[in-house]
Amino acid sequence: MKPTLLIVDDVQRIREEARLALEGEFDIVGEAKDGIEAIDLFRRTLPTLILMDVVMPNMSGIEATRILMQGPAPHPKIVLFSALKEESVVKEGMKAGACIYLFKPVPGEKLIEVLKRFAKT
Repeated sequence: MKPTLLIVDDVQRIREEARLALEGEFDIVGEAKDGIEAIDLFRRTLPTLILMDVVMPNMSGIEATRILMQGPAPHPKIVLFSALKEESVVKEGMKAGACIYLFKPVPGEKLIEVLKRFAKT
């Protein structure tokens, strides 16, 4: 059985590229365009993993991560990815509960490797 995955990014093209790169290795249960949608979809589908952008309208990926990790179990493994490379943002994302923070662009092979690693933990 493939690990379940939710893809979250406000840019449709990035969501589509992630889906194409990952759909053979993961059961993609949905896509969201902001943190609010991510929380709603998580609660309805309970994926093992979430690939989440940081900068999005309505609610950032870091705020959504914080809410998901403080909510009732089960908690997903959250991989944050962003073009933001400021150390303070990376630290904030990790403090919120992310497993790892990746810098965009992330090659598909790297995404698969990282997500599979956290799916096993």
